[in-house]
Amino acid sequence: MKVIYRDWDKIVFGLLLCIFVVSLFLFSKEGAAYQNTMTEKEALLNCTGESRNRREPLSRDSGNALLKEIEEGALEGFAKSGKRNIFSYPRSKKSADSERDREIAPVLEVQEIGYKPLEIEYRGRIVFEDGTLIAQVNFHDRSYLVSIGSRIAHYTVRHLTKRSISLQGSHREVTKIPYRTATYSDELIATIKEHTSGRTLTVGIDSVFFGYKVLDIDEDYVLVSRQGQHLRLEKGMVH
Repeated sequence: MKVIYRDWDKIVFGLLLCIFVVSLFLFSKEGAAYQNTMTEKEALLNCTGESRNRREPLSRDSGNALLKEIEEGALEGFAKSGKRNIFSYPRSKKSADSERDREIAPVLEVQEIGYKPLEIEYRGRIVFEDGTLIAQVNFHDRSYLVSIGSRIAHYTVRHLTKRSISLQGSHREVTKIPYRTATYSDELIATIKEHTSGRTLTVGIDSVFFGYKVLDIDEDYVLVSRQGQHLRLEKGMVH
């Protein structure tokens, strides 16, 4: 026993030394494993970076798999956050307003129905001493000096007096225009007001306005069609 007590300090020192050696060995092993892990991660990152720099094209299977992962991640984020799907396009306020405006039917009123005025007017005349007569005719805001046989656009002067001028058109129809008197054709036109926008339009047969097409015009009504449906617009009534 005395020998044991005498060598007690050596025994304790030996035990501590063993514990230190074992601990050092374990820490060295863990450090090596950690170093290997970091080396592998660094190599993986370098490989990924090189792949991005090369911008190698994905195969069809790889691309489909990557797209599926992105979509699943986006949908999962949508379910968790409660926000809209990032792959959907929101409707802008402008497009929504445009659709609402198309759904609102125009409010129409036929204000006037009458015959279309001709754009030709017998405005002046010159009489020479020998009886020769020259007429001033206005057509499309331009003035012409004409005599019998002269041409104005697709019209030919067939008869000329101090009181009137007769013009023959390309279809051989003859139009008589009195001196300084408004002249109208046989075609009816209508003045229509749209109350929602406040616009007023003059339309004839085959005219298109606010989505309607004019089919016929009578002295008391205008017949129009829209999306295969016919509507009779009575003069003086709001539709």
